[in-house]
Amino acid sequence: MSEYYLVDVKSITCHVPRSQFQADELDMLAQSILTTKGLLLPLLLKQTAINSFEVLAGDRQYYAAVRAMEINPRAAEMVNAFIIPMGLENAALDQFNHLSMGDATPLQSSTSPTVSSDLEQRLIQLESLVQSAFIQLQTAQTLNTQRLERQIIQSNLPKPNPLTMFNSAPIPDLIHQLTQATRLGAKVKKVVEDLDIARQQSPFTSYSDLVNRVSGLGEKSVLKIIDAWMGTD
Repeated sequence: MSEYYLVDVKSITCHVPRSQFQADELDMLAQSILTTKGLLLPLLLKQTAINSFEVLAGDRQYYAAVRAMEINPRAAEMVNAFIIPMGLENAALDQFNHLSMGDATPLQSSTSPTVSSDLEQRLIQLESLVQSAFIQLQTAQTLNTQRLERQIIQSNLPKPNPLTMFNSAPIPDLIHQLTQATRLGAKVKKVVEDLDIARQQSPFTSYSDLVNRVSGLGEKSVLKIIDAWMGTD
């Protein structure tokens, strides 16, 4: 399956010389790329190395993207492209040629109103086709960013001190943890009541102190509760 990416323009090469394209046409397309913040017709690329790509189709768009980066490096550092898997190059090129007029032919002079009008018309037609791809990419990026932020936040959260939890956790939480982690069954509420009375008299100073002062709560049960609280159960 072809994947849609934003690719660093500097990592792309093209076998078609830049000299085959009119400079003024590339300037016009470059300004359009900067205005719309991307190509309306993404490049087709094949990967040649980990961070290297070669243009399969879209030579004109590629050089326009290069020109856009020359004009505004920060705004045009990345270009949207489809990375074509090995073995699907010909099928991708066939589809590309059906959607466009091809890019291997040098552009004619921008002084021709017919060429400019034709280019504008094709860009308009392609805009609606590519719009959904942009939306999908932005949605995927947003979801990935949110997922990464949650992972970072969770990884940075301090682990609770189990002894502190025994000393301060609300009674419903203690009942829930003991029910989930132990086999005390109906005895859970009585054990929690004894625990609450003991900690009100004075906080537990150690797990041994906890076991000694709370009837019905053995060392194995305490270890299981700790594992559940620390997420290692």
